[in-house]
Amino acid sequence: MLMMEKITESLIASIEWAATLCFRPFKFKKWIILSFCALMAGYLAGGSYNFSLPNDYKQEVKKQVSHAQSAKPSSFSPEKIIGKAADKIKGHLFIAGSLVLVFLLIILLSYWLWARFQFIFLENVIKNDASIRGHFRKHKAAGNSLFGFSLIIGFLTLLLLGLIVVTGFNAVIKTGVFTEGPKVGILKVIFACLPSVFWFLLLIFICGIIYMILRDFMVPVMYKDGPGAVLAWEKAIAIIAANKKDVLLYVVFKFAVSLVSTILYSMIALAAFVGLLLPLGVLGGAGYLIFLALPKFIHLAYFISVFILFVPLLFSFWYFFICLYLPFAVFARTFSLKFIGRIDNEYNLFKIQTIE
Repeated sequence: MLMMEKITESLIASIEWAATLCFRPFKFKKWIILSFCALMAGYLAGGSYNFSLPNDYKQEVKKQVSHAQSAKPSSFSPEKIIGKAADKIKGHLFIAGSLVLVFLLIILLSYWLWARFQFIFLENVIKNDASIRGHFRKHKAAGNSLFGFSLIIGFLTLLLLGLIVVTGFNAVIKTGVFTEGPKVGILKVIFACLPSVFWFLLLIFICGIIYMILRDFMVPVMYKDGPGAVLAWEKAIAIIAANKKDVLLYVVFKFAVSLVSTILYSMIALAAFVGLLLPLGVLGGAGYLIFLALPKFIHLAYFISVFILFVPLLFSFWYFFICLYLPFAVFARTFSLKFIGRIDNEYNLFKIQTIE
């Protein structure tokens, strides 16, 4: 019963504080800045990356394969096809290597900013503030320490993932599917992959638990006690070990609340999208009418002008929908802070802020 009281009190207090911070009063500039902080801290982030080989390379390979298939058996030479494909690939190696390097640097920079903004967003939530510059300098040491600690965890995770992939691939090879082909039943291949799938899912689960401990417990500890990620991790584990049942109930409630938040946000975003359809339709129709009224020689310049205007407009709409999630992000950050403050009064950051 006492455990439930801690959770429900944390939930009610978090809802109240999220409403206060976001709506009492509503300030447009505050929403913009806080949404950016929440985005950088990972409370709103999402995205995907797609990679493909250059088009001309694809066409060349198709041409080589087509030629080989139409040629006589005596003239068919896989070595020639592979050699020509390899020569073609060499021409793109420098570009591919440069892109990979740039991509890795962007990932590292994003990860570094993520670590710093963990503390910036936390402090803004605690202080009912919307600042970046001062907080960015203030949490330099803590952010760098968290970045290094997270980088080690990420590297170990990649090693384990690589080991799982190699093990799974070897298991598939042993089935003989690459030598015997269709003779090997699909079920045999699936059963060979099952252990690797299990370890992969287990790795994802463990990473999720580590991330939850890091963000919900370790970051508040570092905020109060100062930089020192390893020591903060040990303290966070000690807090969890001393309140196992409370933390387990918290994780269950957090999952349920996250699901409800996602549903509510989806409904709000859908309503906002439907509401924007009419003005967007009017704008698009007006643009099309202008296009029809213009002479043909101006069409290219018109398209370029529309594109230049469309890009920032598209970004504005994307950021608008990002900002709609802000109350849920503030609630999520507040819920973890309220909870840790109730199970260990030493880390009641709202109380400490009030005293200060």
